[in-house]
Amino acid sequence: VAITKASCLSFSFTFTEQIYKELEETLRIEHNRLLKGFQSFNTDPLLQPILSDWYMTQNIQKEDTIIISTNISSHDDKIINIKARKRLSGDEIYKLALPVQLDGNLQFTHDTISAYDIYMQKKVALIHRRVEFYKQISYTLIDNDGKFNMDLDIHAGDIVQMQEENDISYAIIKALFTHKYNDGLVYAFIWVDWLRKSLILDPILQCPVYEVQMANNTQWYQVYLITLIDNLPKNHFVRRCHSTCIASSHDLSNNQYFKNEFYYTTI
Repeated sequence: VAITKASCLSFSFTFTEQIYKELEETLRIEHNRLLKGFQSFNTDPLLQPILSDWYMTQNIQKEDTIIISTNISSHDDKIINIKARKRLSGDEIYKLALPVQLDGNLQFTHDTISAYDIYMQKKVALIHRRVEFYKQISYTLIDNDGKFNMDLDIHAGDIVQMQEENDISYAIIKALFTHKYNDGLVYAFIWVDWLRKSLILDPILQCPVYEVQMANNTQWYQVYLITLIDNLPKNHFVRRCHSTCIASSHDLSNNQYFKNEFYYTTI
């Protein structure tokens, strides 16, 4: 209505002072309406998931959360150029209940020490206790001939596949972190929550249901060197939403996921 009125006033045969004032007021009203609409993009729970991939939003991160760490070593000569990006701030670490040093979580400490032992044969007591958490880690894979294979880019919250002795298992990346070993070299690790296949098969989708490892389940190691993820994900999981989930967020007490058996990569 305001746009139509403004058009009529603009192309009026006579342009008096009164018409000018009406046009000015009409444009002011429309300007405020549009401004309010654009400002709601960042907060609208329905628009944000749709638009977040292609429209710009204000960067509200503090400077120290986007630091890129490039001094990360690899014990595997087929994995190079490891970079950790977007370091978590103190507030983010607190909200996620992550330990700022190895002594802050006994299971986390035990699994980190075990990762050094199992994959790098480093068995001495760790001098440095502090760990740094990041939102993203990228690295490059090279093949047996020393030629480029692919670039990998993983994020906290990603679901990855990990090769076990006789089978492939799936896990959610709970956190990405770096730690400085006694010799001064820094290594990158993943902290995961395993996905366990349940006996449930959805009657409509015909997809198996997986459940996230419970916090008190310490049967499996949860900390691994980043170099164990050496391929692109070939799986697709989605949350099995319950009535307690809403458009803007999931019910975090719901630990079930669908494995999409019909997901494939187009050749």
